[in-house]
Amino acid sequence: MPGKGSCTIFPGMSVFKDQLIVCVANAAWSGDYAKSTVEVVKVLGRTNTVLYVDPPYTLKDIITEFIKRKKVPLWRLLGVKSRLQQVQQNPGGAVYRFYAPPQWPVQFLNDGLLFRALTKLNAFFFRKSVKAALLRLDAQQPPVLMVAFNPYAGLQLVGHLQEKATMYYCYDEISHAAWISKHGGRLEKQLMQKADAVLVSSAQLMEDKRPYCHRIFLMKNGVNTSIFGQAFQPNPVIGRRQIGFIGSLDNRVDYELLLAVVKALPDWQFSFTGRLIDQDSFRPIQALPNVSWTPSVPPESLPQILASFDVGIIPFAKTGFTKAIYPLKINEYLMAGLPVVTTRFTHLDDFEPFCHVADDAQ
Repeated sequence: MPGKGSCTIFPGMSVFKDQLIVCVANAAWSGDYAKSTVEVVKVLGRTNTVLYVDPPYTLKDIITEFIKRKKVPLWRLLGVKSRLQQVQQNPGGAVYRFYAPPQWPVQFLNDGLLFRALTKLNAFFFRKSVKAALLRLDAQQPPVLMVAFNPYAGLQLVGHLQEKATMYYCYDEISHAAWISKHGGRLEKQLMQKADAVLVSSAQLMEDKRPYCHRIFLMKNGVNTSIFGQAFQPNPVIGRRQIGFIGSLDNRVDYELLLAVVKALPDWQFSFTGRLIDQDSFRPIQALPNVSWTPSVPPESLPQILASFDVGIIPFAKTGFTKAIYPLKINEYLMAGLPVVTTRFTHLDDFEPFCHVADDAQ
C-alpha cells in the first residue's frame, strides 16, 4: 500500500527490504512459547533492520515478578545495562531487542484525568527512550512503524518518529482481552484510524475490524516448518493411546468439556504442555490418573513432545474471544503429521477437510 513517504508496503512480508522497522510488541522477544509476532519479525530481520520493542514493564509488573521469584531484566529496564540488545544478524538485516523504561500502571484506571495524565507521562519517557535507541542504531532513514496488538504503547509513538508508514497487526479480539479490557477496544479503534494498513490473522477479525480501517489485509498464521517438521514420522507408532495439547491453559479452554473427555477415556493418556494460567479450572482435570502436565518449553523442544502424541486436540470454548482466533497450534499439529480434533470455536472452513471438528464432548 502507498505509505506516507516513498516506501511501498504490501501485506506480504517478503516485499520488505532495506527498511528500518520499529515493532512495538505485546509479547516479549524471549519466552517458552511460540509467538507469531516474533516469527514475523525473524522473517523481516533477514532483509531489514528491525528494532523490536518489548512490551514495557509497569512498576506493578516488576514488584509482582519479584514476589513470584521470576527473572526480571531489571538492570536493562533501569538503563544500568544497555537497553539495546542484538538478537539476530543476517547478511541483509538484523534484529535488535529494546527494553523500554518502566511505566506507571494505568490499565486498571477508568478513562479520566488520572489515566490521561499518567499516559502522557508514560508516553514522554517511552518516546524519548525509543528515539535514543534509533540514534544508537545510526538510522539513516525514517522507520516503518509496526504495532503488534499493543495499541496503548503504539499510540505513544504514532506521528512522533517521522515514520513513513504505520501498520497495526491484530491477532486476537482485544475487547475481550483481560489485561486491557477497560481501554483496549477504544484505543485499538484510535490506532486503526491512524494506521496506513491493518493486518489481521483471521477472517472473523477482518470482518470485525474493517469498518475502522483505511486498508485491511488478511495474513493468516503460518508454521515454522524447520522446527515442527522434525516431529513428523512417516511410520508412526500405533497404539500408544496418547492424546496431547500444546499451548496455554487459560480462559480459552472449555474445561467442563475437557473433563468429560478425559473421564470418558480412562485408558488413554492426556498430555498437556504449556503455561498453566487458569489453575483452579484445570485442577480437577490434573488430579485424574491419566493426565500429565509439563510447564511451557521453548518451541525448539516441542517436536519431541509432539512426536509422542497419537492425536492433537484443541478443546477451546466458543466465546467472543475465541471466535476471532486463527488457531496457530492447528498448523503445528498438522505439520507434525498428527490427526487433529478440535471444537467448533471459530470459522474452520479451511481445516474441516483435514481435521475432526467436534460439537460436543462425545
